Amino acid sequence: MLVGQKLGPFVIDKELGAGAMGAVYRGRYTKTGQLVAIKVMAPGLGGTNSNAAARFQREAEILKQLNHPNIVRILGISKSDNPRYYAMEYIQGESLDHVMARRGRMSWEEVVALGQQLCAALQHAHEQGIIHRDLKPSNLMVLPDGTLKLTDFGIAKDMDVTQL
Repeated sequence: MLVGQKLGPFVIDKELGAGAMGAVYRGRYTKTGQLVAIKVMAPGLGGTNSNAAARFQREAEILKQLNHPNIVRILGISKSDNPRYYAMEYIQGESLDHVMARRGRMSWEEVVALGQQLCAALQHAHEQGIIHRDLKPSNLMVLPDGTLKLTDFGIAKDMDVTQL
């Protein structure tokens, strides 16, 4: 748990979630106070599994190629391997799976609006040669204003790069 610690120019203040590859934290950029989401690779994973380290690095590199209002923006990548991390825009919203669990049915108008935004994000990614490969409600964040953000490019395929 990194809460209270500093990673590069960021101070970690809250864990947002964890998975097999590592954890995502909310932090603040010390120079501006801007909230960020920081994905940190699990300690020791990169040292024992070079494939995992390459995947983590590739995810950050893929996000660097994508600049679209419906795709989470990357803000920076660590230059150090201890720990490996990258910072993204902090999305103040909730995942679509949580929205659906909380609300139940959604109107067809809402579904169409979210679907159009998702299609725009996927089209942009595909135009850059990126295939997401992990579309599911938990990887779609919905902001309070109804904006959808596509996240988690951890298993995305970059058609211009040799497959790992």
